[in-house]
Amino acid sequence: MSVIKVVPDKTYLIQECRIRFEAPADIEPQMVPFYAFKVIEWSKDRFERFKGWRFLDRVPARQAFSGGKPCCTQIVTRKVGEPLTIKFMPSDFQGDTDDAHNFGTMSDKDKRIHVDNKIDWVAIMHFWVPAITVDLDAEREFRASQTYAEGFAQWDAMPTGDWTALREKFTNL
Repeated sequence: MSVIKVVPDKTYLIQECRIRFEAPADIEPQMVPFYAFKVIEWSKDRFERFKGWRFLDRVPARQAFSGGKPCCTQIVTRKVGEPLTIKFMPSDFQGDTDDAHNFGTMSDKDKRIHVDNKIDWVAIMHFWVPAITVDLDAEREFRASQTYAEGFAQWDAMPTGDWTALREKFTNL
């Protein structure tokens, strides 16, 4: 009788995702989820199709978190199987993020609401995210099998036509 060790293809971790969107300033806060429905569905679809994430709508039994710590109290305090709600809150930064990142300057904080007539909101959702695992023992074994110093190749590994020019360059330093 032989024992077969089965290893899953992927390991998934729980991660909180914040989706930022803008809404007109005259929308009541309780109506923001209805206004943002299309944005949230579009974002959720993109995450699932292109990144391999899986949306969490209920508290899972297995709780493995990205970064090792729980992202919020919602998952920790609720019982397994209870629904996870999408939280909506005004964004900490009210303004065009491109201006803040690209030019290194903060725009007028009141311009967004008074001139543009918009409020930036954040929808907080939870996803199962594929984890990247590194086998440190295999990595150490691979590095030990390499016979050249880090950043340098062996002379035998160099192309034959370039070998003499490279040899002269590094010996005449």
